[in-house]
Amino acid sequence: MNNGLGWASGRKSWLALPLVLVAILLAALFSDRAGFRPIDWENYVLAADRLRAGESPYQGVEFFAPPWIAILLIPLSLLPIELSSGVWLLTSAAAAFSATLLWTRFGSFPSIPRSKIMLSALTAASPVALYVYVTGQITALAELALISLAVLVGLSQQRRVLIPTVIAALLVTAKPHIVAFPLALILLQSVRARRWKVPIVFGTTILIAAVVSWVLHPGWLGEWLAGLLAGQYLGGPGLAARGYFGLREAGVPGILLWLPAGYALLYWIRKGLTASALALAIAGGLTLLPYLRIYDHLVLWPAAITASGLLRAKGPRSFAAVPLAAMLLLPLTDLAMLLPPLIVGMLLVRVTLGSRSAASN
Repeated sequence: MNNGLGWASGRKSWLALPLVLVAILLAALFSDRAGFRPIDWENYVLAADRLRAGESPYQGVEFFAPPWIAILLIPLSLLPIELSSGVWLLTSAAAAFSATLLWTRFGSFPSIPRSKIMLSALTAASPVALYVYVTGQITALAELALISLAVLVGLSQQRRVLIPTVIAALLVTAKPHIVAFPLALILLQSVRARRWKVPIVFGTTILIAAVVSWVLHPGWLGEWLAGLLAGQYLGGPGLAARGYFGLREAGVPGILLWLPAGYALLYWIRKGLTASALALAIAGGLTLLPYLRIYDHLVLWPAAITASGLLRAKGPRSFAAVPLAAMLLLPLTDLAMLLPPLIVGMLLVRVTLGSRSAASN
C-alpha cells in the first residue's frame, strides 16, 4: 500500500511541474513589465556576479550572507535582473507559505487541513512577508530551512535526511543572526536524541561550502567578518530603511533581553524539542538581538502560531487571535520592535500556567 501511495504522490509531483514552470514564467514576465527590482535582490545578484568573476562579494556591496549563498544564486544571476526579480518573488512567497505549512505539521496546530492552508496563505500575505518581497530579502528561505531542520530532528519517522539537511544547512545560514539560537537547540536535540545524521551532514555541508568558497575567493572569511563588524547594515548608504531603533535604544537593559532565551534553554532541557520549546527559542532569540529589521520578523510567525494554539487550548477562544493580530498590525506601526517580547510573553504565560496546572493535577 505504501509503495502505491508513494508512486501516486510522485506522479502528482511530476504533473505539478508544468504548473510550477508556468508560475515562474508569469512571475518573470510580471517583474519585467512592472520594472520590479528589489534593492536587496540587486545586491544579492551583484554579489553572485562578483564571486563568479573571482572578486569579493563584500567590498562595496551590501551583502552580509556567507559566500555560499552567492554561489547558490549564480544561476539566477545569469538572468536579466528584470526576470530574476520575479522568480525570486515567487520563490520567497512559496517559501513563506511552505514554512508555515510545515510548522503546522510540527506543532499540530491547527488540526484542520483547510485551516492549515488558510493560515499559511495568511502568513505569506502578511505585512512582514510583504516587506520581504519588496526588499528582495532571503528571510523566507532561511525560515523554511529552520523549520525543515526542526521537522527532520523532531519527527522520528523521518528517514531520508541527506538531501533535505544539505539544502537546509546552506539556506539557514543565509540569515545567521536571526536563526542562531533556535538552530543551536535543534542541533543539540539531534545529538541528545542520538540522531547523528542531521548534525554530521549539517557540519560537513558547511565545511565543504566554506572550502569551495575559499577556492573561489580565498579572502572571504576576513572580508565577511569585517563587513559584519563594520555595522553598515545598521543604516548604511542605500539601505531601504536608514538608521535603527530597537529595544536597547529604547532603554531596555540588555540583561532583561537575555532572560527569554535563558528560559527557553531551560524549557528545552526539561521538555525536549517540542513546538513550545522551539517557539520560545525563536521568539527569545529575536528578543536578544541588537539588530532586527521588519522583514526579519517573518521568522516569528511560527512562535505566534504556537502562542495562538496554546491560548485557544487553555483559555477563551477569542484570545487565540491576539498573537496573530499582533503579527498583522504591529509591523505597520513604529512598534514592530515589541513583537518578539510580546510573543514571548504570551508563550510564557500559557506555558507557565500549563506547567502549574499539570503539577497540581
